[in-house]
Amino acid sequence: MRIPARAAALHGADGARYTDSSGRRPVGDITDALAMDTANYMPGDILVKTDRAAMASSLELRAPFLDADLAAFVLTLPGEYKITTRADKIILREAYADAWTDAIRSRGKQGFGAPVPQWITRPTVAALKRSYLNDPRRAVFSLLNYDAVQRFAAEDSQKSWSLLVFAIWFENRPSLHGARG
Repeated sequence: MRIPARAAALHGADGARYTDSSGRRPVGDITDALAMDTANYMPGDILVKTDRAAMASSLELRAPFLDADLAAFVLTLPGEYKITTRADKIILREAYADAWTDAIRSRGKQGFGAPVPQWITRPTVAALKRSYLNDPRRAVFSLLNYDAVQRFAAEDSQKSWSLLVFAIWFENRPSLHGARG
């Protein structure tokens, strides 16, 4: 099975999203794309984030679908058992079809959002926010408009968090703003 048209439209007809660290591209088969993700994206990105989030919450995490034998088996299955232009996770959906309610079956992805609203109100983070985003002498304001940042940060916690992370990052890179460290 070729990469679905929607993915091709999003990532280029040649499947440019799916490249390994050497820049090689698969032929377009979903199994090749999954192999690329397994070798590169998962260990270098998503599994690292999952591990950090679990550790930050003092949790021991096990990802059941990462069993080596199961993963090796799934990689050998034909692409049409994994994804079509109408559905993904086909085997999982079939296996649990009778166990899931209609609401579960039809529900879209929910993701795993970070608890930013809770983080931004912690006393230490709130103090950092005041220090980095409310002081017009901070390095970030050599790049961004102070009043615009105040308005933007007041809109919601995610925007405040993003601005705070950027402000700290920017200030710690004096070569970017001309200050001497």
